[in-house]
Amino acid sequence: MELETSRREAQKYLASGTRFPFTRRVPAGGKLIARFIPSTTALITFEAAARLGGFSRAAEELCLSESAVSKQISKLESYLDLRLFDRSAGRFGLTEAGRAYVTEVRRTLDKLEADTKNIANFQMTRKELQIAALPTFSNKWLMPRLGTFSRLHPDIIVNIRGKIDPFDFSELEFDAAVHFADPQWEGVRQSTLFSEELIAVANPQYFPVDQWQDADWRGPGFVDAPLLHKVTREDAWRRWLLGAQLDHPNPAAGAQFDTFSTVIEAVRSGMGMALVPRLYVERELERGDLVQFHPHTLRDEKTYMLILPDRDVLHPSLNAFADWLHDEARAFKTARLAETTG
Repeated sequence: MELETSRREAQKYLASGTRFPFTRRVPAGGKLIARFIPSTTALITFEAAARLGGFSRAAEELCLSESAVSKQISKLESYLDLRLFDRSAGRFGLTEAGRAYVTEVRRTLDKLEADTKNIANFQMTRKELQIAALPTFSNKWLMPRLGTFSRLHPDIIVNIRGKIDPFDFSELEFDAAVHFADPQWEGVRQSTLFSEELIAVANPQYFPVDQWQDADWRGPGFVDAPLLHKVTREDAWRRWLLGAQLDHPNPAAGAQFDTFSTVIEAVRSGMGMALVPRLYVERELERGDLVQFHPHTLRDEKTYMLILPDRDVLHPSLNAFADWLHDEARAFKTARLAETTG
């Protein structure tokens, strides 16, 4: 309810030395418009005194002095310009106005308390997560596995948004991130998922990879094949050739692309050969669309991490997602180790 109070009435409060009892704002019309609501401290004190039947008992419950309780009640009565308690000699009880008012106050305080508890528990009870993930990692590794999480937790909605660079959780509304380890992350908790390895792949429909292998990769076909690059891994081919003990006339030459997804599609279309994370081409390798034409790999290139905000308590939905993601990462590492050993 809004109350309109004239400037003269406001001046009366100020002249009396009494703090103006409600928040004021002055619109263009010159009238003071405010909510006619007493302090919650006064209302809580009033409700306790009415319920317990005295100021001393209310003071004990509220950990206040009896004098402080009396002052709060007096301020509330002055604010309302009504007597809420009958203080006649030998008597103490609610007036008729007090009985009517305490019923409404109690209902209001109960509602306010419930609303406050609900919002305080919001982070603990909600069932929707906002996860930031590297786009290609999301498409090639996370999304093919996310259905498992949905079947285990059908009540939790997981929203995935692509995010390339580290960010501040206090500025963006994300619950977690799946990203590379990076010193730019601050004020977070990080846990390792697995490391990345780059393998050399080509499309066997366009390049005679069997002949390369037969010629120990030293024939004209291999060195003439175009090299494709990801712009942020510009020296990867140089390091790979060095480790594989192979020669190439110009390891820095060739088309460049900004994402591994684009690099992989370029390899599929026969534009050349490329170094890509094994985890991004699992399906292509299984189907034979691409082949790893040389066993040498660049290991531990990047480390994938689960990034969480540094908070004392994480809501159960996020804990469930974190546990599931680590289980999937362990299974992936076990399968990769078995494949390498085999």
